[in-house]
Amino acid sequence: MKACKGLVVSCSYPQSDHALDAPENDAQFYEQLLKSFGFTVRRLSDLKLGLQSSHRGNILRSVEWLVQDAQPGDNLAFVFAGHGICTTCTTSDRRDELDRAFLAAELEDPFPANLLFDSELQSIFALLPAGVLLTCIIDAPCGDTVVRLPWFYDGKTGSFAGPPHARHSSLWAGDRHPRRERGAPSNMHFTIRGAPSSLAKSGASKPKCTGPCELFPGVAAFLICACRPDQVCLEAQLPAGNLYYGLLTTS
Repeated sequence: MKACKGLVVSCSYPQSDHALDAPENDAQFYEQLLKSFGFTVRRLSDLKLGLQSSHRGNILRSVEWLVQDAQPGDNLAFVFAGHGICTTCTTSDRRDELDRAFLAAELEDPFPANLLFDSELQSIFALLPAGVLLTCIIDAPCGDTVVRLPWFYDGKTGSFAGPPHARHSSLWAGDRHPRRERGAPSNMHFTIRGAPSSLAKSGASKPKCTGPCELFPGVAAFLICACRPDQVCLEAQLPAGNLYYGLLTTS
């Protein structure tokens, strides 16, 4: 009998200058959506404590749980809502010389303890056997390399192309837009997801990942991203209920 497992991670960064309002609501939406399709779902949140919190170590252990004992025919889903970032690559094997990463609950910890790098997730997903269906939904910037895919569909042009190239973090489009400060009145229509590049120090070393990062041939993988590397990712307050959601969730 095939297994259906899902992991939903939300990072709202409460009490931080980079706090977000929508990830918790997004996570609840995706949790209920997956459960309606018969998935067994584990949800991590930085509004929870202990093993249910979205700290970096918990996320990595939960991704390992997601792929553990996977068999052909299994259906797996990974969802992340929070901040993403691009930072200068510290190794020479990246074609665009940038590292993509998510910011875990330890957002204000020193680099790189505050980041969850794409290569760490890639190395875990590379353990999946042929015949597994993996779906990743990333409601954050810089999430286009959570899994290494040969082709990407561009909704703007309606065509397929090779892997997109991230721009240098200092040129990220979100840095040109104001962010709502914690405690400030919500008089902006939209809030930008994506942390400033100052949270990732150039030249510092990131955790080394051993083993392959490419998906095993025969794994069917789909990656749904909220934006391209050179775009911003937004959340907004909906008129109905006055709740915040990521625009990917409501689209």
